[in-house]
Amino acid sequence: NKKLRLLIEKQEPVKELIRRFLESSMRKDDEPQGCFIVNSGVELGVLDSEVASFVEDSYSKTEKLLCELVQTGRQRGELRASLEPEASSHYLMNAWLGLRTMVKTATDPGKLTNIIRTILNTLD
Repeated sequence: NKKLRLLIEKQEPVKELIRRFLESSMRKDDEPQGCFIVNSGVELGVLDSEVASFVEDSYSKTEKLLCELVQTGRQRGELRASLEPEASSHYLMNAWLGLRTMVKTATDPGKLTNIIRTILNTLD
């Protein structure tokens, strides 16, 4: 959430901010694979209601920021006017979670880049 909030505050084009958010999922040699929140949700969320609540809260905050970003993009004319901000934020969150999971197994960075490009194309 902090990374996304900092990106939003930079006042850059919305699609570029979303691209950076999605690219934050890609593997970096000096960082562990995956995401603590995603891993916690998948592995412990069904067993521990406190973990499930923490994960849901984190996801909700990120979706709220994505919704604001889509609204801003529509207002600026950078994103398709027919986009529904809330539904789009759910879609982008789901796409990001999928990327966070895929980064653990994908050996071809080009594959992830193609997926990100396709996600971004849905905003045009």
